[in-house]
Amino acid sequence: MTDRRFQKVDPISRETAAKVFTEGGAEARAAALLSLAYHDPDWRWVQNTCLELFGDRSVEVRAMAALCLGHLARIHRSLDLERVLPALESQVDDPVVGPRARDALDDISVFMTGEH
Repeated sequence: MTDRRFQKVDPISRETAAKVFTEGGAEARAAALLSLAYHDPDWRWVQNTCLELFGDRSVEVRAMAALCLGHLARIHRSLDLERVLPALESQVDDPVVGPRARDALDDISVFMTGEH
């Protein structure tokens, strides 16, 4: 069983996040994305950032992008499903990203469509 430690996620500005995405390590990029998902009010902008980061060189960042799409579904109950669902489904067979992508698909099902 994975030891999950929950830490407070502080807000980050888009400008700071953009700098982290270009200059930061994988852990910093993943943390910046999580902060945006929790705190940025523009779900569409964060969604698009997540979709872009499915192309990141780090599997950790790609997994966080999938997780954050699930968070957006839970927090905002809005996503562009025509773009998000195929992107998540394309990740389900990845050994690292897949579990996060499946979790995000479950969150979308629960929080956006009401299917349980």
